[in-house]
Amino acid sequence: MTALGGKLPVNTSGGLKSKGHPVGATGVAQVIEIARQLRGEAGPRQVKGARVGLTQNMGGTGAAPSSTFSRPSRLGFLDRRVRDHGQSRT
Repeated sequence: MTALGGKLPVNTSGGLKSKGHPVGATGVAQVIEIARQLRGEAGPRQVKGARVGLTQNMGGTGAAPSSTFSRPSRLGFLDRRVRDHGQSRT
């Protein structure tokens, strides 16, 4: 289910341990993998039809940041909000 090709692929790049778990760079590595997936640039790790990605990390202090990413073209209402940002609505 969570393997590449499964219903809900997880750690498509092999996870952070496959990168040597570089402290401080783990979140960046996650975001880069999600960006590659959403752009269709992940090569043999590509999740077919990837539209949404989630990163989650945990720090030694107990912090647990997470981020959700999506393809803007799939969410038209967000495209409008970005396009109209900063424009007067008078």
